[in-house]
Amino acid sequence: APPLPASTLSTNAAVGAFVLMLTGVLGGSVAPLAKAPVELPLLVGLIGLLTFGLFKLNMHLGKPHRFYRGFNNLRWSPVSREIAGISGFYGLLLGYALLAPFAGAWVHTLQGLVGGGAAASGLAGLYFMYRIYRVPARPFWNHWQTATAFGGNALTLGSVLAGAVALPALALVGGSGAAVAGVLAGIVALGQAIEIAGHLGQARAVRRVGRESSVSWFLQTTRYYWPWVIRNALLGVNVVAGLALMAAVRTGLDGWLLAGAWLVLGSSATAAGLPGVL
Repeated sequence: APPLPASTLSTNAAVGAFVLMLTGVLGGSVAPLAKAPVELPLLVGLIGLLTFGLFKLNMHLGKPHRFYRGFNNLRWSPVSREIAGISGFYGLLLGYALLAPFAGAWVHTLQGLVGGGAAASGLAGLYFMYRIYRVPARPFWNHWQTATAFGGNALTLGSVLAGAVALPALALVGGSGAAVAGVLAGIVALGQAIEIAGHLGQARAVRRVGRESSVSWFLQTTRYYWPWVIRNALLGVNVVAGLALMAAVRTGLDGWLLAGAWLVLGSSATAAGLPGVL
């Protein structure tokens, strides 16, 4: 996988899934994400995915062993701030995972503080990742659609990742995944709908602005026409599929059949996200 898309998608998915898991600590339908048998496998998956993304990012540098220089301009550079935010998220995520197997009130309090710090750091990293692309010299990027792309991906891919771990784990122990799947499917549909809104807004803006942005739009709708059509079609299909899965779990879909249905939805949602960062 190309390094920047791999890093971007991995980070979006990891931050989104972790925030969902942290929300599960408070209870509700997503509570299984923060309990056995889901919590530890999900944390391992998040760490593995984020490690892969950061490795790919560092390896694309001219001198990977000088990666620490990325922190040199925190005062002015959104790139440095993004690196700091995601690095902080990674370190605090490791700390949260190390505390997870232990019991005790003080351990849970400490884990909650570490988890809150990880979520804040990860979200800050995503924000500065977005700010990198708001460059006036690149009108096609300099639009609020960039925010809907990152936000929509975090919601969609985070939910896909959480469901991909939680539903098989719950089916394996005979537990029900219907409630958590219903919420996650709704979030997938919301994330894809947010992306659709961003695409519609950008399409109006770039055709009006002219110059470079219009050239970018022309290339997207001519040279890259079929990837553009397929990607937009998948976004619409995924909104409908997410809402349909929400309805299906209310009528009794559960267990391994639900896990299989989630695999289909997750694969389609991931496929829709890839062209946006390639």
